[in-house]
Order: sequence, then C-alpha cells, then structure tokens
Amino acid sequence: MKMTSYWSIVLKRWGLGSDLDEGDKKMLEECSFVAGKRKMLEISNELLMQNKEVVASIIDRITTMVD
Repeated sequence: MKMTSYWSIVLKRWGLGSDLDEGDKKMLEECSFVAGKRKMLEISNELLMQNKEVVASIIDRITTMVD
C-alpha cells in the first residue's frame, strides 16, 4: 500500500514537470538489501535459462532413442 501511494506521488510530480529534489532522489535509490536480492534473482534466472537448454537437449536425445 505504501508503494502505491509513493508511486502515485512521484508520477504526479513528474507529470507536473517539477524537478526531483534530494528527498525524491533518495526515495528512488535502491537499498543494498534490495540490490542484493535483485542480483541473486538475476543469477538464478541465468542458471534457469542454462538448465532449460540442458534439459531440452536431454529430452531430444531421449526422444530420438525411443524412435
């Protein structure tokens, strides 16, 4: 709920063409905890994409053996 209110205020300020002050810029910065979580998700996503290719090749080999 807080994020919705926050973003509605930010979008209104940008829509009005007002410049962001230091408080606004600070609110838009990503905290270190969130940055760490985002990095871990990016790594997990890369691993999943690699595993997807490996599993697909294994399935292809299995289907050619059955045929």
